[in-house]
Amino acid sequence: MFQRRVLFLANSFLKIQNRECSLHGNNQYYVLTIINVYEITPTIELDNQLITNKKYGKLEKINLVNYTGPESFVYHDGSLYTSVVQGEILRINDSGTYIHAKLGPPNCVGLNKCGRPLGLKLFNNSENILITDAFLGLFSVSVKDGYVKKLFPLDAEFRVTFFDDTVVLPNGSFIVTEASTKYPLSHLWPALLEREPSGRLTMVDTKTGQYSHIFKNLRFPNGIELHSDGKSILFVETMKLRVLRLSLDSGNVTVFADGLPGFPDNIKSSPRGGYWVPVSNLRQEPKVALLIKYMPSFPCIRELISNLIYLFSYKIAPVGNSSILIRLDENGKIEEIWKDFQSELPNACEVLEDNNTLFIGSYYLPYFGRLKRLPNESLKNASMVN
Repeated sequence: MFQRRVLFLANSFLKIQNRECSLHGNNQYYVLTIINVYEITPTIELDNQLITNKKYGKLEKINLVNYTGPESFVYHDGSLYTSVVQGEILRINDSGTYIHAKLGPPNCVGLNKCGRPLGLKLFNNSENILITDAFLGLFSVSVKDGYVKKLFPLDAEFRVTFFDDTVVLPNGSFIVTEASTKYPLSHLWPALLEREPSGRLTMVDTKTGQYSHIFKNLRFPNGIELHSDGKSILFVETMKLRVLRLSLDSGNVTVFADGLPGFPDNIKSSPRGGYWVPVSNLRQEPKVALLIKYMPSFPCIRELISNLIYLFSYKIAPVGNSSILIRLDENGKIEEIWKDFQSELPNACEVLEDNNTLFIGSYYLPYFGRLKRLPNESLKNASMVN
């Protein structure tokens, strides 16, 4: 294994000289291919009049004690459910924090066996939670008793590399985002740094087990949500700092929101209309600005750095220090902004809004954020809805 890693690294140096930018192969044969340079849209200027921090109370940090990485949320009947690094689904309410479900087999060891649940969605008339596990696939968990049922894949024909999030279509089919088909979640940093376009959207019919790859060549597709028109879906392309829109009728893909001020993660509907998209690793931060400026134009350097990380199993600390929560309207325009002025959320990956409260998830932090709209703002919102 070490010899292969050294060979892999040596080839990376050669490719820099030859302007070749990708290596594929097995123990005997290697084929060099080119990864195209890509562009990132310049950041849009944020309108300070859209900042709504004063409409919310102080950010609360809800500590999970023995758990980390509350990635995604659903709220049902007084309980908040979240997915954590330890491979479990937690149920949180006024009585405490409980393990609601675990996807991996008993006594499992390692992420690839125990799983890492990411995106959560309520479905089946809110009786079940649809769970997207990065390693294990799609699952359904009963909100009533935590009963776990695997939905996809049910055989070895389909190999899961890096599932991220899933949306339920009006016809009952699912569309799952595969962040990468080259790197699993356990190699997240190489996937992020190399930014190779192996991500795709896959449509799944869990009744028949059939699937089709409906959109390919994406750079880390991430969160996904059904548009309010019921005829299109919105999904995040993290490494291009944008949100795309896919028509379910025509299959056409258009840009919904671009030039975001940081790297977006998940996307979730707001009961007030529009969609919450949190962004972290903000462009305004010097280290992030450096990455955005140079990395898209030098694919060889991207791969070299990712190979160094792989070779030495080096863990990189998060680059950014704060996050911005953005609510987009139905047409992709920014409607609301909440800024992390105190740098209390170095990573925000999802916003769930329920009952005038924002629950803010994180991929790795040992807590999640909670923001409550001030009473007068809640009353204004209620009058607008009514």
